[in-house]
Amino acid sequence: MIGALFDHLWQSTLCLLGVGLLALVLGNNRAATRYWLWLAASLKFLVPFSLLTGLGALLPGLAPPPAAAPLLETLMPVARPFTGELPLVQAPAMAGAPEWLLVLWGVGVGATIAFWLVRGFDLQALARKGTPLSFAAPIPVLSSPRQLEPGLIGIVRPVLLLPQGIDTQLSPGELETILAHEICHFHRKDNLTAALHMLVTALFWFWPPVWWLGTRLVAERERAVDEAVVSEGGDPRTYADAILKVCKFYLHSPLACAAGVSGGALKLRMEAIMAEVLAHNLGPAKRALLAGAFALALAAPIAGGVLRPQTADAMSADAVAAPAREFPTPRRASPVTSPC
Repeated sequence: MIGALFDHLWQSTLCLLGVGLLALVLGNNRAATRYWLWLAASLKFLVPFSLLTGLGALLPGLAPPPAAAPLLETLMPVARPFTGELPLVQAPAMAGAPEWLLVLWGVGVGATIAFWLVRGFDLQALARKGTPLSFAAPIPVLSSPRQLEPGLIGIVRPVLLLPQGIDTQLSPGELETILAHEICHFHRKDNLTAALHMLVTALFWFWPPVWWLGTRLVAERERAVDEAVVSEGGDPRTYADAILKVCKFYLHSPLACAAGVSGGALKLRMEAIMAEVLAHNLGPAKRALLAGAFALALAAPIAGGVLRPQTADAMSADAVAAPAREFPTPRRASPVTSPC
């Protein structure tokens, strides 16, 4: 069990590194594209390569053509376990280790989920006590006496929670851009995707890359919403002033799945907003690069499952066809006659 877990973590981390390289290549493109790349890397932690390899093993009839066989052979190492090939990545081999490690993992998962549930119930209580406001929005807009930044609360039936008196801190134009920011979170389903990564973080709380991945998701999520607000006609200076005032007067949202305004690197966001330079759409070359990367990530484990039964059959056939080893027949001992 420990060996399988190590295999899954290293393979998922390898995918995360690949996504990081793609994000660097797409640095001048839309933040929404990079966000979905990071989200795919997060969801990979929920899908072991062994499942795709098993799917490939169920399809023995799909034998690869001879021209594709060399390529598939080069892809197979990606789907093989790391723990059996890398000497520095060995599963702990100590007596009773799986039992106490399982208990430790369960305690970590329970503590992480309990911490987030407490904060989530607190936000839901605020939403239930909120006072309805008359704003033209596709979701209910409520006012709360707590000085918490504007945020989208809930996943199934989300509501927009505004701190009481925000209309006295922001101008009408600034408040309009903040509403556009939160409505964009609603249309993008950011609370749902953030909750999915929170599940990944809870399951793999002991693995630092998943926590770092969460910071990348929040940063690109907020930059993607900033780009959307500006591209839809929001005045950059008014929008930037509104974000700075929210950060000055109100508390940060306590949960990633309660999308607020102040997430991400604030300085970089202000520079991007004020630059008024819209990000480029993906060109044909970069689209082909992304398609090839995703095809490779799917083809490697499936190819490993397709080729593994064929390799096993070939080894069995070789064993049957190999001539039996001949051993020298022992000579019969000649009778010994005793002298009389």
